[in-house]
Amino acid sequence: MSATDQTPAPAASTASAMRAARTRTVLGHALEAAASAADGGLDAVIAAGQASLMGEPHVELVRVSTVDGETGGALDSGHSGTVTVTIAARVDGVDASRSRTFYVA
Repeated sequence: MSATDQTPAPAASTASAMRAARTRTVLGHALEAAASAADGGLDAVIAAGQASLMGEPHVELVRVSTVDGETGGALDSGHSGTVTVTIAARVDGVDASRSRTFYVA
């Protein structure tokens, strides 16, 4: 980038797009793992979301949070019903989070 041209260099844009795509993929897989464990209950959902990030290079789990999918309120471990799961992680040095709502048995 020159002083007169404020357009980012193509390589920087490409690297940023690749990081964003990897972040979406990693967090998307974690949410899919969490949702696939929904028949096992809330504890299984949390464990699956956490486990899916284990061993992933350059990924640090920040938190997994769950709230009632309809009210946004706190949940008991035995909760059955709609749940919103948010997974936050540091992927390649960038903080990100994604959420998904689904039914937990």
